[in-house]
Amino acid sequence: MLEEDHNVMFTVEGEPDTWIATQCGLPAIGFPGVSSWRPEWALALKQYDVVYHLADADDKGQGQELGERIARDCGNVRIILMPEGHDVNSLVKAEGPEALLRKVGMQHV
Repeated sequence: MLEEDHNVMFTVEGEPDTWIATQCGLPAIGFPGVSSWRPEWALALKQYDVVYHLADADDKGQGQELGERIARDCGNVRIILMPEGHDVNSLVKAEGPEALLRKVGMQHV
């Protein structure tokens, strides 16, 4: 997805969230776990006007923590916390793709 012509990018934790976000029409890349982020990856994300990190709302706060790490290194990141107890995948399963699009404030990208 990094080669496509978008002015925004969405980041998520995990492959299933990446697939679901992409199927909902959001250009997305995923990281395989909270501790997987590497600061050198920021260079690839700085080409976007804004990067939205769709943070899992788990009880450990790790989704928010991953977003904060990415934001620290990129500077163009906005964190969107999923509803309590949800990640991208579970939100779409429970409420449909429209719920995710409403959560990120976009109908189409």
